[in-house]
Amino acid sequence: TLDPVDHRRFAAILPTDGDRRCIKADFSGFAELRTLNGMYVAPTVSLFERDATGRPQVRAISVGELTLTPADGQAWELAKVFALQGASQHMVNCHHIPLHFPLDSINAVTKSVLPRDHVVHAFLAAHSRFSLSLNDAALHSQMSVLRNRSVYPYCPFAVDGPSVYRMAQMGYGGIPGNSAYPRWQYSPYPDPILGDYGVFLERYYNAMLDFTTEVAAAVPVDDAPTREWADTLAGFLPGFPDGQAIRDHDLLARVLARFIWSATVAHAADHYDYGCIPISQIPLRLRVPPPTKAGNVSKMPWGRWTDAMRHEMARVLFFKEDTVVRLIDTKYTFASPALNAAGEKFVRRLHEVDATMPVRCFIPLEKIPASIQF
Repeated sequence: TLDPVDHRRFAAILPTDGDRRCIKADFSGFAELRTLNGMYVAPTVSLFERDATGRPQVRAISVGELTLTPADGQAWELAKVFALQGASQHMVNCHHIPLHFPLDSINAVTKSVLPRDHVVHAFLAAHSRFSLSLNDAALHSQMSVLRNRSVYPYCPFAVDGPSVYRMAQMGYGGIPGNSAYPRWQYSPYPDPILGDYGVFLERYYNAMLDFTTEVAAAVPVDDAPTREWADTLAGFLPGFPDGQAIRDHDLLARVLARFIWSATVAHAADHYDYGCIPISQIPLRLRVPPPTKAGNVSKMPWGRWTDAMRHEMARVLFFKEDTVVRLIDTKYTFASPALNAAGEKFVRRLHEVDATMPVRCFIPLEKIPASIQF
């Protein structure tokens, strides 16, 4: 979505049907953050226009109040570096956040409210292992990479610790008036994503929905524990269906499918893809100021070898995937033999989905975990 401010900053560049043909990558949240001594970040908004094949081509980048195009020489090259820094930092600390922490409410309430032999409990337990303790440590441990304490050599960010947590707040609470930072709202449907990546994620969601439809059908329509479970979660997660709405088996099936989809393939693909990108292409620390005018700018290099070391340590320890229990090794413990057989059929279906993917590079099936494990 192009906001009114985007129409103003790109007025000289936008085609007449810009709202239909153009998209943006908006990292303007950097304007609210504090940098560490000697380091720089910049609020950038990159404008892309789809070509005849639908592939987006970058047309302009705004850096604060300055708008640059490919005709602007070294300033344009440096603007691209700051846009990539924005993408790199936001991927870790902002846009990835909703795949992690909202699921904790579902995990904890399931274990607190539902009997252990309940169908929904048995299903979700298979996809909740390790997650609560991992997410608690990520948010609250003094040694967490989110603290960005320089004493730890794996802390790689250019902004201070409170700014890292502010980015996490942006990922959940949004920024009012900026469509690129929406306030998180629960949805039982997968997030819409353009291109082959969207196709990849949607095919896995559909396979998961086929399985969870069978699981949901085993829950009585007026099941009291399920209603209590949904009513409790509706108080924690904005938009989560309450006890009355969850009586709809199709909706319950989508809620379960969305949980497994988020906790497995969607979350893991973020980590796998990000971990495969060379750190030189997605800088986190920059030690030259952003461009303030077109033309020649500060010479490279942009950072120090110690910055690269910190980034690589963080990549290995936190960013790339590190699967412990694989999705294809999931064993369900339903009381119903028919549902356990459906679980085995589901695993076979995953192999079929993997084999028919148009692009298989996003994450191999054998690396997808059964839960949030990293």
